[in-house]
Amino acid sequence: MLKKSTLIALSLSITSVLVGATQIKANPSQEIAQRVDCNNANNTPAINYCAAESYKAADRRLNQVYRQLSSTVSGEQKSKLIDAQQTWIQYRDRNCNFETFGSRGGTGYSAFLTGCLERMTKQRTADFERFMSER
Repeated sequence: MLKKSTLIALSLSITSVLVGATQIKANPSQEIAQRVDCNNANNTPAINYCAAESYKAADRRLNQVYRQLSSTVSGEQKSKLIDAQQTWIQYRDRNCNFETFGSRGGTGYSAFLTGCLERMTKQRTADFERFMSER
């Protein structure tokens, strides 16, 4: 048989879990996504959200083009492509950290960093597309 203090503690734990479960809200980025017009982002959370979404789209496109290119090469050339891409990712990330260093700690830092990542990612995508079209 459980002691009265154990039953009370157990009841309080269950109650707090149930109350907490009713107060769980959607992911903050989902809430922002429901309210943000990225063509007219006018506050820091919206600007950061839109910059991140734009970069994610550019990264998805790069990965798609990379897979296409990768399927057209083989052997040593494919190995060179993989090595080049891994090196480029490190370069992109380090370059953007350098470019945006002066804005670290500011409210615009996240948007500046993702803007740099997006710009370089789009350029890499264009480079791959040009390479495929010239083959």
